[in-house]
Amino acid sequence: MKYRILFILRRLVNSSFFPSKKIRLLVRYMNKNGKNNVVILVKENGRKIYNPRIKNLHVNYNGFCNNIIEIYEPLYIKNLNINYQGNNNVLTVEKSVRIRSLSVKFGDGSAARLGEGSSFFNVSMFLANTRNSITIGKNCMFSYDVELRAGDSHTIYDIKTKEVLNFPKDVAVGNHVWLCAGTKLLKGTKIPDNCVVGANSLVTGQLEEPNCIIAGSPAKVIKTGVNWHGCSPYNWDSYKDFN
Repeated sequence: MKYRILFILRRLVNSSFFPSKKIRLLVRYMNKNGKNNVVILVKENGRKIYNPRIKNLHVNYNGFCNNIIEIYEPLYIKNLNINYQGNNNVLTVEKSVRIRSLSVKFGDGSAARLGEGSSFFNVSMFLANTRNSITIGKNCMFSYDVELRAGDSHTIYDIKTKEVLNFPKDVAVGNHVWLCAGTKLLKGTKIPDNCVVGANSLVTGQLEEPNCIIAGSPAKVIKTGVNWHGCSPYNWDSYKDFN
């Protein structure tokens, strides 16, 4: 009986002064990364895990707060770098997104969404000094050295009126869009569904027509009535009847 009482007392002391490993990890995470910053992993069954360890995810909060990363499984990440330079930002990574290398830089009150089934090979997104969004649709393919910028980072103004001429604007990419190597999307860009953007193109402004090829600097529509598939042209005969 004496040993049973001692055992119960020891359990009470441990539970009071030495919290569980999960709680200790959560407290250490919050102290390190600032107030109310959170990573949410959504499992395939809908269950949410808060502040998990996700391999190849690197986050720098710089001591700010209320930043959220929400990632849905299944996920394929080789290198995802998130840099929060302010507060109240949201990054959403939908299910089946493939990331070989992606860097996202946030400022204050910005949002980025990566659509289901999209792939990113070596991509940079800049939302610093903006309060805007970058939205990527489903099943997009971003090649190497692609950049998306919702703002210019610095101010351009009229010397007579002092009016700002280059306020940031949202960037939106539709579903099933292929951005070839070296493409750059500037503030205010909108690309419709099923488009291809040629290598080293500089895109700005809102395009309205889907199923087209966009190329050039500045980019413009050079061909309409097209679509694309991820297979090699030599293998197209095996896919065209199922497209």
